[in-house]
Amino acid sequence: MKGPEAIVHHDTSEFCFLLTGLLHVTLGEQAGVQRPGELSVIPAGIVHSAWTEEEGVDECVVHLDHAQLFLLCGSQTLSPGIRRLDDFTDLRAETVAAHIGDEALLESLFVDLLQTLSGLSPGFALADPRILRAVDALRDDLSAAWSVDSLAKVAGMSPANFSRRFRELVGRSPLGYLLDCRVERAAWLMQSTKSSLADIAHQVGFRSSSRFSEAFQRRRAISPSEWRRAFDESRRA
Repeated sequence: MKGPEAIVHHDTSEFCFLLTGLLHVTLGEQAGVQRPGELSVIPAGIVHSAWTEEEGVDECVVHLDHAQLFLLCGSQTLSPGIRRLDDFTDLRAETVAAHIGDEALLESLFVDLLQTLSGLSPGFALADPRILRAVDALRDDLSAAWSVDSLAKVAGMSPANFSRRFRELVGRSPLGYLLDCRVERAAWLMQSTKSSLADIAHQVGFRSSSRFSEAFQRRRAISPSEWRRAFDESRRA
């Protein structure tokens, strides 16, 4: 990340906690310097960039999509900015540092923070832990051959009740949400790796490149190859 690095917007909300070093951050039209012990909150859809002049920068990054945000804290509304954690939460730098690499636990640690950022009272109950359990399982293994029945089993619900409750909370059918997640992850891999489109399609659960291209085009109104080319050109600009 040394030197300027352009990053396009993505479909998940990003929470970047800085452990060491300094980061120059832009969030939309905002610009500032992020210091150790501070968290940058980047809502989905915000164009942002981060760069540093230093060699040693350690950060912890967690991504949550709209469904996870709602299921965790009852809201999908966040304001972009840089905040000190200890100004408004019990979450401490040493707690985050101790769990680097355990994203599931980090997401759990961020629940209180998310609720605070969303203006909710402490102790807000999860919208439905069963649906969150299925969402987390799905996102942890996008390449699995998920079905409504298998997701309902993870949630501990009947397929019919699971589908109805899922749509109530997430606003999409379970399999529609699965396709959204696969396309979202593929877009991230295209901008963060040099893997071929065929390899990326396989990693996120598409059984063929043609199915991947069709799903991506339907949701982004652009083909995967065109999307990657546009991203590469934006980085060179």
